Amino acid sequence: MKNQSSALDDYPPDAETVDMSSPYAQKILFFYCHQCKQYEEKTSPHYRNQKQRFSRRRKKEKLKSSQAEQSA
Repeated sequence: MKNQSSALDDYPPDAETVDMSSPYAQKILFFYCHQCKQYEEKTSPHYRNQKQRFSRRRKKEKLKSSQAEQSA
């Protein structure tokens, strides 16, 4: 893995973050909430709800595409 640094990093990668699959040393703590139309912390209850909505939608699309392949 390449040793990448970001201008946003306040500290260099440590032993815990060196082997992470992400090139960033810091964890992403915020997400864009589509309900509020702004960035919020991942501790917000909207984060879990949004993940569940997106997961249900992806599952539904996958099921629909597999049924279309079987009928074709």
